[in-house]
Amino acid sequence: MALSDGERARDLVRNHIAFYVGGMGTFYREALERQGFEETAQTVAAEWANRNKAAAEDAIGEELLDSLSAAGTPDHVREQFERFADIDGIDAVNVSFPRAAEPEEIEETIDLLAP
Repeated sequence: MALSDGERARDLVRNHIAFYVGGMGTFYREALERQGFEETAQTVAAEWANRNKAAAEDAIGEELLDSLSAAGTPDHVREQFERFADIDGIDAVNVSFPRAAEPEEIEETIDLLAP
């Protein structure tokens, strides 16, 4: 998610990750644990279960956010795309949008990242 308001983009993606880790069973939590984010995954799941969604989102730090997504200003997102595309074995980078993104934010992302 690339927005001129990079923090808004990152917050949208934090919300999306928290939803998956906390609200979609154990699959995503266990996947994060296997990737070395055990404490964060457990914190997010616990906070989400306690209906403290803001704390669940706050538990998602910068390192985790950048490990899983390209979110921020257009320049930051382009750099992240390049980093993901350079990973051995990656044939394509998938683009999707956080569930809380407004249609205008999706359009802005598309416009800002279009070649």
